[in-house]
Amino acid sequence: MCLTPDRAVWWPGGADGGALLIADTHWGKSETLRRMGAGVPGGVLTEQLGRLGGLIARFGAQRVVVVGDLLHAGIGITPSLVDRVGEWVAATGVVLEVVPGNHDRAIERVVEPWNLVMRDAVHREGAFAFVHDPADAGAVDAYAWCGHVHPGVRLAGGGDAVRVPCYVMGERVGVLPAFSSFTGRGGGRGGGRVGDDAAVFAIAGDRVVQV
Repeated sequence: MCLTPDRAVWWPGGADGGALLIADTHWGKSETLRRMGAGVPGGVLTEQLGRLGGLIARFGAQRVVVVGDLLHAGIGITPSLVDRVGEWVAATGVVLEVVPGNHDRAIERVVEPWNLVMRDAVHREGAFAFVHDPADAGAVDAYAWCGHVHPGVRLAGGGDAVRVPCYVMGERVGVLPAFSSFTGRGGGRGGGRVGDDAAVFAIAGDRVVQV
């Protein structure tokens, strides 16, 4: 498994020549907040699709496994969002496989236009399992890749400090950072769901470093 600084894991051993693993894209979050009257920045979806497209091209990926929270909320599924993602999927030719998360309650509305492959809440493939919430991975008899908690870690030095996204790698559970940059960040140990002995790998610019 290759932990990339673009908040995605490259799995060369996956079926059909490998797969990218991501979690917590929260597509439609900006649209949701705008419909609720909040002023939010534009370009969030454009940035994500560009970054994911770059990863697909770099690794030659045919599949992207989304470990939950592809969407943010049903109210954010606008015609523009549906069209833009649908066009992007058609242009890249990638297959999006989704392990449903707690925010994906309205996902049936985009399964057909985005050609999604829906997986079980606990999806087993090879030596791994894919589960959205690491709290649900304890009973899984495989190494579980999860999302949900948006892990982040505080880096400090020279009188300055910054909180950056990170990967949390425990003995039985690995937690992916939120793929979206438009999210909050939880604890650096997976929100207490992975274990105090977990290794933390911070995303520091264009590098991934253990801290």
